[in-house]
Amino acid sequence: MIAHLIARDLKIAFKDRGNLILGFAVPVVLFSVFVLIFGGMARSSGDMDPIRLIVVDEDGSDRSRRMVSHLRDMDALRVRIDHSAEDSEAKVPYTRDTARKAVVEGEVSTALVIPKGLSTGISGHLFVEPDSVPALSLFFDAAEPLEAQVVRGLLQQVLFMSMSDLWALEGIDIMAAELDLGAGTSEQMSTWMQEVFDEFGGLPGAGGTSAGGDSATSDSTATGYALESPIPIDMVDVLGETKKNPIAAMTAAQVVVMFLLFSVMFSAGSILREQEGGTLRRLLVSPMTARQFLLGKMGSTAAFGFLQILIMFVYGWLVFKVDLFRDFPAVLLLTAVCAFSATALGMVIASLCRTYRQIDSIATLVVLSMSAVGGSMVPRFLMPDWMQKIGLVSFNAWAIDGYYKIFWREMGTLQILPQVGVLAAAGAIFFLISSHLFQKRFYT
Repeated sequence: MIAHLIARDLKIAFKDRGNLILGFAVPVVLFSVFVLIFGGMARSSGDMDPIRLIVVDEDGSDRSRRMVSHLRDMDALRVRIDHSAEDSEAKVPYTRDTARKAVVEGEVSTALVIPKGLSTGISGHLFVEPDSVPALSLFFDAAEPLEAQVVRGLLQQVLFMSMSDLWALEGIDIMAAELDLGAGTSEQMSTWMQEVFDEFGGLPGAGGTSAGGDSATSDSTATGYALESPIPIDMVDVLGETKKNPIAAMTAAQVVVMFLLFSVMFSAGSILREQEGGTLRRLLVSPMTARQFLLGKMGSTAAFGFLQILIMFVYGWLVFKVDLFRDFPAVLLLTAVCAFSATALGMVIASLCRTYRQIDSIATLVVLSMSAVGGSMVPRFLMPDWMQKIGLVSFNAWAIDGYYKIFWREMGTLQILPQVGVLAAAGAIFFLISSHLFQKRFYT
């Protein structure tokens, strides 16, 4: 009986041209627009919460430790140098590999590695020659490019602060040689200057550079020296470099989740159509229970939403190179749970509303609110921490996080189980609420 009801509703849905256009054509067009908009949109830093930055000091020298100390003193950064071991509560320092893994898995968005030999490479040079020192490695997640640019700018400032004493001491030697002041004078000035550095931890009042520009280093055609940054910085995109279209991979989840909600909300209004058409009265006197009726309605609506998401992703795969089939079973699992949970929420609203106008108003308000705080309109990483936590009460946040893990972080079924579990539990709760409301409204 339930299967016949599902088949009938799907047949009616596919006969409605307006429903097909709204369900499939409009989302595809807007998906394209969102990809193009986000692809060319420039963002400024603005006010931000402290950025979590992992620092790995492979050099272990006094100079590298001073760099780490400067980074720790910055209010804009929250520096981490160690983490809990897998099988114990003991803290172990991050390594190059574990720091990179932390960025890949989304634990942090940036990680800095100070390479071995850095202090030796910069000693004895007033200006740093590009090939004389090993480059710093800044691992970053291209899904959060703003944080990477801010960290790079702050790092340039720290580099100038950390090397200011070296430049000053070498400048004294050069000046003494040019003015023929003698070795004794040079040694006295250097000794005095070194005492100042030992007391203040660097050149007092040393400044920095801005975070602007598209490259971490720039070369002067006249001298061949690095002028923007005293030490080369390798920006390593640990995730986006493997994507054919990074913007599409990030945008796909945001768009499809929002339009799934719109689709199932308005499809849930089929209960009112049953009531207006007189079929609901006949169904109520049949042996079918309230839960059976709702399961039938949810089945057809969820199947339509499931197909809608798949068509969107197939379109993204064909046109924007979204890596749909890297772990297709995980995509199917998360999509099925998303369709179920969203449909159950739609049934709650349909059970509460008496007219189409009420459904339109409440559904629009619910969908837009959840999409705004859940990350469908603006990525959640751009929001303050408190707002990101509020967003976790929305359907969108959990669904988008799950799709991010699949399409962006290249994780599989096991890694998305937290998102699947939360969405499935929410769907079950919504179903129980809607069945109670429906039975109270029509069966009593």
